[in-house]
Amino acid sequence: AEGVTDAALLSELPARKLAEALREACPQERPRDGHPVITDVPALLAWLREAADELRADEAAKAALGSAAILPSQRRTLRAPRDLVLDPSLPDLGLDWGLAPEVPPDVAGWLAERDLLDRPDVREVLGRVTAAFRVNELLNWEVARAAATGELSVADASSSKVFAADQVQHLSADLVGLVHRYGDPGEPATAQLMAYLDAQAKRNLVLTFGGGVQEVQRELIGMFGLQMPRVPR
Repeated sequence: AEGVTDAALLSELPARKLAEALREACPQERPRDGHPVITDVPALLAWLREAADELRADEAAKAALGSAAILPSQRRTLRAPRDLVLDPSLPDLGLDWGLAPEVPPDVAGWLAERDLLDRPDVREVLGRVTAAFRVNELLNWEVARAAATGELSVADASSSKVFAADQVQHLSADLVGLVHRYGDPGEPATAQLMAYLDAQAKRNLVLTFGGGVQEVQRELIGMFGLQMPRVPR
């Protein structure tokens, strides 16, 4: 794996063999400049894109590649894919590295262009975005299953709606906070992203009353889910 510089040569090697060689040659984080093995990062990324299907189908190759310190980080080192939140332009190889589809592409691209994706505060916000959307997906599937079998619970349906409407408000504000922290509103790309996030935040307000007012939904949860008395009006 010495001197990864030729994309054509990389493409001729079996994916598993190269992945295992990279794991052996790059076991830990090292500075990108003067790296003894990874001398051409763009060539390596090009190979990753070309070999995505082969890697995805080979569990051993995925495991080897996931622990090889071969990809660039914000601190100008090469780190293992499983330790990074990656550039969204890289292929999804089924290793759970890379941005989840729930992260808005405009935000992901803006963060990637500024080498911000592996900052701890950025990773924390993007992780919460992903987790909230996945939990909401599971809640929705449970409501759909219950409806199909005639077991639909008013409290479950209301809980799913309240969770989604509340979370999207908080997460939208957190994403805006990242842009405010690291961006310059005078920069055209940042100004465009801020306008986009502002528009999304205003649209998201509709969720607090569209499809069921939050206050009423919470009362339904209390009545049917917690067996509490009806709120007098």
